[in-house]
Amino acid sequence: MASIVVLLENYATSTWCLDELVLILKQRKEQNHFVLPVFYHANPSDVRKQTGSFAIEVKPSSSKGTDDNVTQWKKALTEVSDISGFPVVYGYGSLSLLLIQSL
Repeated sequence: MASIVVLLENYATSTWCLDELVLILKQRKEQNHFVLPVFYHANPSDVRKQTGSFAIEVKPSSSKGTDDNVTQWKKALTEVSDISGFPVVYGYGSLSLLLIQSL
């Protein structure tokens, strides 16, 4: 019914995380699934534009993903960055406090 997506600096290096994000956003569209993005030490603008650590680069010899996967991942990152979420840029304990306050 709900997902909290914690976008860390190295989030876009994990094909598993990117695949999960695609599925979460599909549920959001089809089943009114609630999605709360948390930008933890990550700039929402970098997520939206896939710059910095959110740049997705697939080398021809890499098995990181096909062109279709890359297109879906980029679209999902853009979409999740457009959802109102929480940027967190301070200490580790702050994340749990922030989530408790928002619920």
